[in-house]
Amino acid sequence: MMKREHPSIWTGLALAAALAAGAAGAQEAAEPATLLGTSVIAQGVENKAPFEPAWKFPASVGSLVCWTEVKAAEAPTTIVFLWRHKDRDVYRSVQPVKRIPWRTWSRKDIPPSASGPWSVEIQDEKGAVLKTLGFMIEPASRPADR
Repeated sequence: MMKREHPSIWTGLALAAALAAGAAGAQEAAEPATLLGTSVIAQGVENKAPFEPAWKFPASVGSLVCWTEVKAAEAPTTIVFLWRHKDRDVYRSVQPVKRIPWRTWSRKDIPPSASGPWSVEIQDEKGAVLKTLGFMIEPASRPADR
């Protein structure tokens, strides 16, 4: 006589496997597909590397760059640099990522009157925030009264 297995055993095993696969998939989905390495605000880029990085700059700086390394992504893709001054969006730059690893940057003119707190939000192509860098533009110095 052949032994019959109860159908609920297979149903239970199938349900457990589906739940486990769903949990693993949710964990993978929670991890960003794009991974950044070093990211800095600097006075410029020379030979694809940032120079004079800092977090505080004089009002006379003229322009700044937000430079970043992309360590992992499903290339080709794009990186978005959202520049903010005093919590107000002032400039958005979309840059290509053609392969991995990749270095990219966005340049923004900084008028002398734009002192105060600034930030650059680096986003993936879907708008997920990957990193936020804050920096300060010092007030322009006033000439001494005579």
